[in-house]
Amino acid sequence: MIHREWRELGEPMPLAIALGVEPALPLLAGGLPAPAGIDEAEIAGAYFGTGIEVVACRTVDLQVPASAEIVVEGLVDPAAPLLTVTAIAHRDNAFVTTAAVPHREVDHLGWGIPHAAQTLHDLTGAGFPVTGVWVPPESGARWMAVGLDARWRHGPRWRGTPARRMCEHIGRAVFATRSGMDLPKLLVVEDDIDITDLRELVWAFATRCHPAHGNLHVGDERRAAARIVHNCPRPDSAWGSAGFDDRRPSHRVAQDHPRSADRP
Repeated sequence: MIHREWRELGEPMPLAIALGVEPALPLLAGGLPAPAGIDEAEIAGAYFGTGIEVVACRTVDLQVPASAEIVVEGLVDPAAPLLTVTAIAHRDNAFVTTAAVPHREVDHLGWGIPHAAQTLHDLTGAGFPVTGVWVPPESGARWMAVGLDARWRHGPRWRGTPARRMCEHIGRAVFATRSGMDLPKLLVVEDDIDITDLRELVWAFATRCHPAHGNLHVGDERRAAARIVHNCPRPDSAWGSAGFDDRRPSHRVAQDHPRSADRP
């Protein structure tokens, strides 16, 4: 968004890349998909309860977190995403923390947390009966699980809504947000499943998602941006009542068998 404004001016955009900063900053100021117009630095400041300490760059008119170990400064061409480096500053014996995890990138392990938090905020704000959202680290940020209030079918707004339709509504809402715009797979379950427990999540996916009509494709399936919603709530046929109380027969259906000695 900022580069677009500089491009309209026809001038190079100043850029500073801060590496090795306070660990919460990449999650709150870098990974949290805040709505347009919201300053992520203010979100981080709200978390810490104080403003983020910053220092001025050397060659561009920008400020960076004072906790940074390494800072790369430069100018981005207005016509192409090309950075011309103008300075590199670093501490003595600078270091950058990372995680060597097979099949996953470092950001996949952390960014799922703020993405889940923002999605929960977006869905509850839109009136969905959602009790939790989670991005399993094991999925490499390619799964997002949404937990529905198990009583959602009894609410006035959603009474009579098939689970498939509910999943479609949730999927379209999630994929329209910044959190979900790059997300390929969404699993919708009810909150009798602990979405933070991968074993329970896999069990729900394996047993409650019907192979024929349990998957809803959103977008072009032939392209990389194709998205799918896995319909994993309990079957609609299991509902229609508030519980077991009104399913029990009102009369006794079993009786004692006669003793063997009394049998003819």
